[in-house]
Amino acid sequence: MKDTKNNLNDEFFSKNNSHKPNGGIDPKAAEALICGENPASSVARLEQQLESLRESKIRQDELNAKILTEFANIPEQKVFAKSTFYKFFNPKNKREFVIDGVMLEGKIGLDSSLYEKVKSRSVAMFYVGEAIVSFYKSIGM
Repeated sequence: MKDTKNNLNDEFFSKNNSHKPNGGIDPKAAEALICGENPASSVARLEQQLESLRESKIRQDELNAKILTEFANIPEQKVFAKSTFYKFFNPKNKREFVIDGVMLEGKIGLDSSLYEKVKSRSVAMFYVGEAIVSFYKSIGM
């Protein structure tokens, strides 16, 4: 069995490597094998995918371009969203962090009066425990 297998491998490599300077690999044939189709259509398909990627990137940039910096202008459903950000200042250790709306909702916890004030956008700066929280910005609509 070993001899037959070695003979087949030797025959394959000697047949395929003898004429090609780059080790027997024809670039066009390799591309056709990889793509599973003729190379011209794969290039067209790739260009189409790149164009759709560019269009989605442009749409995403347009969404991100809508940055709201006034707390009163945010829709009520976006007050505690991931795309709304707040500055969280802890005076005890003098550190400032940026947190999103979901994290703020967790920090407020069971303080329903503060929750309602923030949700109705009547306060843009408030205390949560010892920390001072202020609205920073909201991205997208």
